Amino acid sequence: MNIGKIDLLRIGVFLIGISMLIISIILLQWHIRAMTNYWEPPKLDAWGDSSNNVIIITARDTLTNVVVKDKNGTVLCKFDKINKGSQEICPVSCPGIFTVESDGIKRVVTCYKIEKVKVNEVTKD
Repeated sequence: MNIGKIDLLRIGVFLIGISMLIISIILLQWHIRAMTNYWEPPKLDAWGDSSNNVIIITARDTLTNVVVKDKNGTVLCKFDKINKGSQEICPVSCPGIFTVESDGIKRVVTCYKIEKVKVNEVTKD
């Protein structure tokens, strides 16, 4: 008689495990679809190139009234329009922190000065 109860318990635990697996797959699929539907890539990308002392602005969509400012608010560059898929450069003095603004979008760009450091060899005595 005990053998029948054990088999029913094993089948019940197995079915609960399978149902949890199916529920987790459904929730994972829902999460992936929700993230891909609501996530929108930024229209404005900008980064600093310290070797050339420039800020590179990439337009993922057509941008108008693009302004590059330094940390004090001084306008360094101004572009009336940057077409979708285009890039523009703005000469700056690195190192520094700059803002790139366009149609209510603002990105902060940090430009570092990369210096080479000479490392002395350590000799064993």
